[in-house]
Amino acid sequence: AATISTDNPKIKPLKIFLGNTDFVFKITDEINLVTKPKLQTEFEKLIIVDSIRPNYFAFYGELGEKNDEKGLAKLSELFESLKKSDINISYLYFKNNPKSLLSVYAFERFSFFQDDYALLDIDFSELPDWIKKSVTGKYVSNKIEGAKAVAIGKPAPSFSQTSIDGKNASLENFKGKYVLLDFWASWCVPCRDDIPF
Repeated sequence: AATISTDNPKIKPLKIFLGNTDFVFKITDEINLVTKPKLQTEFEKLIIVDSIRPNYFAFYGELGEKNDEKGLAKLSELFESLKKSDINISYLYFKNNPKSLLSVYAFERFSFFQDDYALLDIDFSELPDWIKKSVTGKYVSNKIEGAKAVAIGKPAPSFSQTSIDGKNASLENFKGKYVLLDFWASWCVPCRDDIPF
């Protein structure tokens, strides 16, 4: 997937899917494809929700400022509906077009919403080898294997980390004790705020 844009902020960027096809553009007050390859038409159907979702982002701030819990609940329902639609569109495309260049892209889209990547193993096995060996295919494969390694009922992989007081803490040191592992992301400000606790 790629984006074509200009220096003019008034001209909306255009998302395209690069394949073994040529693109011809005409740029006026927007970017238009003079010819549209079949792959591009299929790609646009896959990303239809991407063009709808941003229209509602501004409402979160407005409803939050007004403490409009009913409005926020309805907006959450709408986003959940868009998410389900995105998953269904992507999954159906993947199932119906496993040999398409877009199949791994579709697979990655619906798998993004999965809580347990290990459950995607069977679907992933349906992809042709050339897709599995692609950069995206290897990325998805690594996520599936990683999820299997930490599946419910499996022992947590051993690791060590420097604690907040500068000492080396290893999971092995806690063998036989109850341990709560809390995973967080460095981009998550509330997560970083919780580190001292």
